[in-house]
Amino acid sequence: MDAEVMATLHAGQPAEAGKVPANVRVVDFIPLDALLPSCSAIVHPGSFGTAQNALVHNAPQVVVPNDLWDFHPRAELISPDPLLGR
Repeated sequence: MDAEVMATLHAGQPAEAGKVPANVRVVDFIPLDALLPSCSAIVHPGSFGTAQNALVHNAPQVVVPNDLWDFHPRAELISPDPLLGR
């Protein structure tokens, strides 16, 4: 792929990334306000904050859902109304 890729991860995750292609740089957290102005696009799991930052910086987005998107439907299996316990 003819692209420079930067993967920003949470503290400790870069060590878990292992070997990555030469065009990929794995780093600890970088504020999106500092990174997005130089990006051609962003790939992310769809969190509100990340999507909002991408919109502010007019960065094209590719949203890749993760297992947390499934949280609310699973909560409904436990109780149809978690607040009332019905």
